[in-house]
Amino acid sequence: MLTERRKGKSLMKVLLVYPLHIRSFEQPLGVLYVSAVLKQHGHEIKLFKLSEQEDWNFEKEPSVVEKSFLDVVHHFNPGIIGISLLSTNFHRGQLFAEWVKKNTDIKIVLGGAGPTVEPEKMLSQSKADFLCVGEGEYAALDLVQALEERSDTTRIANIWSKRNGQILKNEVRPLVEDLDTIPFPDRELIRDEFENGNIEWTSFISSRGCPYQCSYCHNPYLQKLYRGKGRFTRIRSIEKIIEELKEVKSIYSVKRVTFSDDTFTIDPKRILEFCSFYAGEITLPFQCQTRANHVSKEIFRALKDAGCQEVHIGLEAGNDRQRNKVLKRDMSREQILTAISDAKEAGLKVATFNIIGAPYETEETVWDTIHLNRLAQPEAVYHTIFMPLTGSEAKDICVKEGWTIREINAGYYGAVFLEQPSISPRKLIAYQYVFDLYVYCPRWLYPIVHLLRFLWKTAPPTEDRRLLGRIQRTIANQGVNYLKKVFYLRSDWSYSDACKGRKKGINDFLHFPTSGERG
Repeated sequence: MLTERRKGKSLMKVLLVYPLHIRSFEQPLGVLYVSAVLKQHGHEIKLFKLSEQEDWNFEKEPSVVEKSFLDVVHHFNPGIIGISLLSTNFHRGQLFAEWVKKNTDIKIVLGGAGPTVEPEKMLSQSKADFLCVGEGEYAALDLVQALEERSDTTRIANIWSKRNGQILKNEVRPLVEDLDTIPFPDRELIRDEFENGNIEWTSFISSRGCPYQCSYCHNPYLQKLYRGKGRFTRIRSIEKIIEELKEVKSIYSVKRVTFSDDTFTIDPKRILEFCSFYAGEITLPFQCQTRANHVSKEIFRALKDAGCQEVHIGLEAGNDRQRNKVLKRDMSREQILTAISDAKEAGLKVATFNIIGAPYETEETVWDTIHLNRLAQPEAVYHTIFMPLTGSEAKDICVKEGWTIREINAGYYGAVFLEQPSISPRKLIAYQYVFDLYVYCPRWLYPIVHLLRFLWKTAPPTEDRRLLGRIQRTIANQGVNYLKKVFYLRSDWSYSDACKGRKKGINDFLHFPTSGERG
């Protein structure tokens, strides 16, 4: 459990668990940052992550993952295990913790976005010993050092713990104001993913903390959590970002770069300066996401000249009331259309983010979102089903209205977690399935898309293995896949190439919902 003593100080082995597979276009930077800080202070770190096959089959065959995980635990023999979780995969965290405690007495700490917004639930409903609320690099370091020194672990800022059936809580520590002081993410933990060619887009982040108040997001919750604890939105220096890019480029096989900031262009002056440095010193193609009210023709031209290939812009809802009153996006349709037009004029590919099924959604407002995308004609549309996340204002609306909220245990591409009277779960699932076809297909094909939507809406759930149901699902699948291939999956769009799941067909992102998911 403890490694060799060096200069009289014991070093601890820490096993970090990422209960998903490493996707080709995004890496778990939070986990890698924690590892970097722990390694900086001499601790030994190992990462357990799922293969793509283990991830897809986890719910059906968890025993396969259990065996490989416990093999790692046995051979590495860590002093503590840290599990990174979202609200959507808490059930996986519960399983990992059960597997550990069934076989050992190793301490477990939960961290990530899920534990931050639902700490009481996740600590009380799992076999974990500790939970980290908020940014975790230095809280994890303090916890590990307290464990190795056998000192008090109950008064560490950000860390909640259990004692005699009680949960002991601590306030969060002040935010790290100067992000340049945090070491670069420890990408050595995923070196194999680079060497195997699995990573198409290497993730970087140039800032932390979104200043906006979107009702469906947990950022407003985090702003309240850290009130009085320092500046919430913090930006790294251009010099440090360029230094990290150079270092990673020199060590790993980096094909393209993705900046994972909520709003990459939040500081227009800084982004123009950054683009000039990037163009001269890095030259790798990259992509970023931004807001329609934080861009200009000048910024788009600078991004393009620096090597940016595509930008992702939150359209979210086509209906003005849904977008601004319900989702609190605070932007007009004119701003959205202008931003997308300016980006395309600069030679950038554009993808839009869209949410259907938010509070007060109707079939008519879903069509407003489809129509606005048809007007904008982005190269791609991401269309997700609203998820009532704990800590978000939108979930508070759902609770106040008395609507049924289901346990969130899956992603937002193929399940409905909110039942509201204005639109049914089955109808939402069906619109989710054919959304991009409505955006890209010519209107004369709409009768066929309507039929496919009907087949999807009325198809029996996956557990129904009767012949007619299987035929209906097959027709819907094949029809949608064919139309997507013809009208949507554009071979000249590099992000489509990177998202290998898109090449496999819609079933790799969507699944026929179970009866429990559909209602």
